[in-house]
Amino acid sequence: MIVCIGAGWIRPKYEKFCIKLTILLQGSNYLVGDACTAADIYMHMVSTWDKDLRALAARCPNITRVAATVARRPSVSHAMSKHERLTA
Repeated sequence: MIVCIGAGWIRPKYEKFCIKLTILLQGSNYLVGDACTAADIYMHMVSTWDKDLRALAARCPNITRVAATVARRPSVSHAMSKHERLTA
């Protein structure tokens, strides 16, 4: 597994972005209204790169909530299963 979001210059920017995003997602099912869009799928993908998913869930519960909703979509679940098989 490649972890892209760890220490270094990107971490502080990522932290600020996550806080803003979790506030934006408050009371929403998805980033843009009530329909899942490519932005939600991208957010799910980026959230899986976080080094510490438990800390992300504690800091930004709305991101992990929406990412979990996206992960349950059949097409995303299928793609993630394929990815896991290819990278195992």
